[in-house]
Amino acid sequence: LEVIKANDQQIGQIRAYRVKEAGNPAFGGVKDGEDIPNPQSTADFVRRNACAISCPELTFYRSKELLAETGQAVQYLLKIQHSDGTIDLPATNFHSTPDTGFIVKRLTTAYTLLNRSGTPGLETVLPSLKAFLQKAGEALTVGGIHTPNHRWVVSAALTKLNALWPDARYVNRIEQWLAEHIDMDEDGQFNERSTLIYSPLTDRLLITIAKGMNKPELLDYVRRNLAMTLYYIHPNGE
Repeated sequence: LEVIKANDQQIGQIRAYRVKEAGNPAFGGVKDGEDIPNPQSTADFVRRNACAISCPELTFYRSKELLAETGQAVQYLLKIQHSDGTIDLPATNFHSTPDTGFIVKRLTTAYTLLNRSGTPGLETVLPSLKAFLQKAGEALTVGGIHTPNHRWVVSAALTKLNALWPDARYVNRIEQWLAEHIDMDEDGQFNERSTLIYSPLTDRLLITIAKGMNKPELLDYVRRNLAMTLYYIHPNGE
């Protein structure tokens, strides 16, 4: 409950970064700390809104105003989505399959939460969000990656898409990535040696794939990595 209350409070702060001028090409988008509208900040806004709108305990529960802003954000995402289904990470990656995967994984959950909420007016948001996600799915079934963990980012996103709209192409692409095997050494460490970012990220992704694709054997890698991580913790908790 404390987590969702914190989300409720943060939404108020994030709304200040919205592009509110209807004539602005980035209308509906959300800016980052450098005042640049981008898909990552915007998708995060949609995700947070979905949580708030679907939680009866929160002040934004079934909020018409927040749902309207969510719809505007989704329209911005559709506007900046490339014809191949990808989006950009403006700082460095363009037509990026993995960055699209990160967003899809979060927005599939947002779609599910909104759909279950029973909020009046969902017909103004959900079809557009579905269009964005399914178009992104086209890119994820064929696109490449940048780093080892991106294979599991894409696979987890496809797992979530397949749960909503089953597609043999999604499953085939997941199986292609899994056929490369999990990049873990005998100590339980992934190739990207980061206990701060990539280990917990990869663990979460493998859990998503294991649950969604009924592959419990993937959880063995998660357990091995978590056991290894304990050896990196200092007495003070760092």
